[in-house]
Amino acid sequence: MAKDDKKKKPNGDAAALAMSDAMAPDSNANAERQPLKDKEGDPEDVPASDPHKEKLLAAEEGTAAPPNGPAKGLKKAGTMDRLQRRRQELEEHLRSRTGLSRQGLLWAMAAVMLLLLLAVITLSLAVAWPRIPHRLQYPACTTTPCLLSSAQMLPRMNPTMDRCTDFWSYSCGGWLDSTPLPPSVGHWDEQEQMRAQSRDRTRRLISMLNHPTNFKSVPWKLKYFYESCMALDNIEADRERPLTKIISELGGWHVKREFSMLSWDYKRVLTLLHSKYGVEPFFSISVVTDVRRPQQSIIKLGPSGLGLPDRSYYYRPVNSPVVLAYKRYLKDVAQLLGAINTDASSFSDEMFYFERRIAEIMSENTSLKIDPIASYHRITLADLKVSAPSIPLHDILLAKFPHGNIDDSMALLVPSKMYLSKISSIIATTDRGALNNYVMWRLVSSYMPYLSQHYRDILSLHQKEMAGVNKAFDRWEMCSASLQKFMGFALTSLSQRSNNNNDNVKTVVSEIFEEVRATIQKNIEESWSPTELRTHVVDKLTGLSLQVGLPEAFSMDNYLEDLYNHLNVQKNDFFQNILYGVTYLQEEQERRLNNPSEEHRWIDTVTGYNVEYIPTANKIVLPPSVLSPPFFDPAYPLPVLFGRIGVHIARAIVSATLPWNNLYAANGSLLGPLDPAVNQSLLMTDQATTCLYKFVMSKKLADLPVTANRTSLDTVQWIASVQQAYEAFVRVEETVQHTHQPAMENIEPRELFFLNFAQSLCTKRSPEQADLDEVISPSLSSESLLQVVISQLQEFSDVFKCDGDSSPLYGHQACPSVF
Repeated sequence: MAKDDKKKKPNGDAAALAMSDAMAPDSNANAERQPLKDKEGDPEDVPASDPHKEKLLAAEEGTAAPPNGPAKGLKKAGTMDRLQRRRQELEEHLRSRTGLSRQGLLWAMAAVMLLLLLAVITLSLAVAWPRIPHRLQYPACTTTPCLLSSAQMLPRMNPTMDRCTDFWSYSCGGWLDSTPLPPSVGHWDEQEQMRAQSRDRTRRLISMLNHPTNFKSVPWKLKYFYESCMALDNIEADRERPLTKIISELGGWHVKREFSMLSWDYKRVLTLLHSKYGVEPFFSISVVTDVRRPQQSIIKLGPSGLGLPDRSYYYRPVNSPVVLAYKRYLKDVAQLLGAINTDASSFSDEMFYFERRIAEIMSENTSLKIDPIASYHRITLADLKVSAPSIPLHDILLAKFPHGNIDDSMALLVPSKMYLSKISSIIATTDRGALNNYVMWRLVSSYMPYLSQHYRDILSLHQKEMAGVNKAFDRWEMCSASLQKFMGFALTSLSQRSNNNNDNVKTVVSEIFEEVRATIQKNIEESWSPTELRTHVVDKLTGLSLQVGLPEAFSMDNYLEDLYNHLNVQKNDFFQNILYGVTYLQEEQERRLNNPSEEHRWIDTVTGYNVEYIPTANKIVLPPSVLSPPFFDPAYPLPVLFGRIGVHIARAIVSATLPWNNLYAANGSLLGPLDPAVNQSLLMTDQATTCLYKFVMSKKLADLPVTANRTSLDTVQWIASVQQAYEAFVRVEETVQHTHQPAMENIEPRELFFLNFAQSLCTKRSPEQADLDEVISPSLSSESLLQVVISQLQEFSDVFKCDGDSSPLYGHQACPSVF
């Protein structure tokens, strides 16, 4: 036992010495240690040929011999030596590079480990630390216009709806649920709201006028025209007498049996209706800008004379609600004016089928309605007298424009020469009784709104059946609308004067216009369109001008006094004032014919409710009605401004670059049919319109193929307009501070742009109005239009993170862009 202890002790000392040597820096440690191992009889150095000794040594060490014998032990020792040498080399390398001692290296390693630990802790805290929400990272705009715009947007929304699947309900759901359709209109949208505001503004302007004493002044005429309309006692007392007086002067009405077939002169009656009473049976007469010579005016003759909104209504079944409603209206009016029941019934059938004869010869060719080149036909009066001998054109024009230098050599603008020729044949082959019934009916229907309550009730019933209008305008609304018809320019001038913020409005609108125009022009210059077309469009955009409201000179008192000098107004005689108004409008037409000026091309647009492009003036016109709260405020946030007025400005500019307005040169003249830009412009949009037609029909966004086809070009314009306005907005947004909309901090500015555009389309319609729009409207329904537009814009999908698998509005299948 003592002998065993003596053997183990040196081995233990040798192991301790080996560990000490391994940590020592001396490179000769291994060499010094090896003899000790040999001397002490290390089991690894026992010769491999003596297995008996290996077992004894293993037994002495208390372990079993390795399974593979001493070779594996030697290999393990060699591996340990190599690791020790590498550690020593690394230590020496670090000490030589850092100049630290062995103890210094240990401290450095401890410091590195501590730093790593701190980094891990810091990273963990950063990940786990509560983040500041994005909506709180940027300030919210708290100005009054910002608060007002939020107060407009929030109630209109339904934020519970998915933006990528039903953006219409998301944007307009709250408004649709909370806004009933007003009983006096068939549809209610932003434009109709502007009209209502304009009527209310007219009433307030009239009530605020001082009591004028000069009966020739514009304020006097405004005030007493309006008050004569409000004087219901006089109107009710007169009943239908003012109208029946005119009927008697024109030779009576056959349905009332007050008509002499032998003495009745249809040529005289047609002349008086057109020249004195502003009634246009068979055809219309107007003074327009000569598109080949924009500095001149020309008389235009166009189709007219139908009682229903469109020729297609006359081809509906005889039991169609629209057909029955119109026949009932004809019968009720005739009876109220004195016709017996059987005569009134025969009259209603006769008039419907007579108007159907007129509808049959009206062109179905859409290009004649919208293509300015296809519809431009200058024909002399002498040639028309030959092709349409039954129409007393010379007498009518001479009576309508007594100072217009009317003679046989005068050129007239006639979109369809064939139409006038066929109208002449209808007149020649119709018996005088039916002809008299028709022209007198056109007179009566034109003046029905200005008669007593009984007649207005019949008219209101007809409007309900046709457009879903449940009640007529309140009297003050009707009077405001009548005043706007005859003195709209004066009302616009007074309204603009009352706005003290005109300069700021013009500045903001001009800046938006410049940004949008620059964006569109850049994209056209970079497009792959043919060189001739690109040069033509860029020239137009370079010369494009902007008219915001009325020029200051046109709002001056002396200009207004001169403009309305020939308008007569009589106290307490509303019907007579209507006749005075008709005469005034006729004289204004003659003035424009004889003395054409640049403002005549666009001045009528200033009293409207749309941002429009005037091709003959190459000008964008913004009427004051679209620049009034709540629709517009110069201090509204950028996404509100660009999403609302910016899109409308973009649409007007885009329309200047697409058919049919791009067929006009920069100076306002119409291009020749052989100009290369003509065919190129049509080809540029052909692929897009065809694609959109297929898309609309596949998604069932229009009930009729003819509707999808008729509206395709308008839809192309809307898509391009939103896209260009958005691009211009992004360019401006990147240069200003990022702010949030109050109470809408979770909605980003680029999302607000699309929200404001969508909310500008919010619409409610009666079923009757929807049917009417399906037939005659140049645009898709608002809901369908919104769905088509945003489904074609990749920008919408990117902003709202819509993907193709979950969103029907995803723009990955967009039709070709016109730019």
